Amino acid sequence: MKLSRFPRVAGEDDESLSKRLGVRVEVLAEARAELARELDQRGLPPVEIGGRGLEIFDYLIRVPEPVYAALTELSNARQAQNTIAQVTPTALIRSLIVRALEHPEDIKVIHKIWRVWGQRYPRTERIGRQVCISVSRGAMQVFDEMAIVRQTTRSALVRSMVIDFLEDRVPGLKLVLSAKDMLNDPAVFRRLQNAETHG
Repeated sequence: MKLSRFPRVAGEDDESLSKRLGVRVEVLAEARAELARELDQRGLPPVEIGGRGLEIFDYLIRVPEPVYAALTELSNARQAQNTIAQVTPTALIRSLIVRALEHPEDIKVIHKIWRVWGQRYPRTERIGRQVCISVSRGAMQVFDEMAIVRQTTRSALVRSMVIDFLEDRVPGLKLVLSAKDMLNDPAVFRRLQNAETHG
């Protein structure tokens, strides 16, 4: 209920909205409060039940512990330059996803395994660090389309960007600290990619 997206009619009060949604007014109030708490924990702006809020997709990926340690070290270095918000490995990976969406030509090699600095790491389904990256659903939709076009998986694309970043092949990475800072319209990402392709 709390993450449902229903268009709110102009001037509609809570009683009318609750009837349209098929719930009691008390349930609507509880759902609104729960949503507010959840968005606050994620660092996202509040949205109205019955409105059109930002849809968030939580993407999970496992990375080898040495890779996570390296991302943490780089995050700390970026943090020293950023006093506004905390920089985390999750934020770095989110930023790399956005970079791939805006500049798909940056992904020149698809890495099927974790091989960094000449070191190969074993498959990480049951080992390594599980990282949860919150991104806009529109961004992940286009990211999945990229994976299909390249006949690979979203995990392979993320792995490739992380490896390239750690090996200094992704200069000038722009930080995207929160999912709320991401575009959510798939059409916008597609236009950006077309501009890069034909630019």
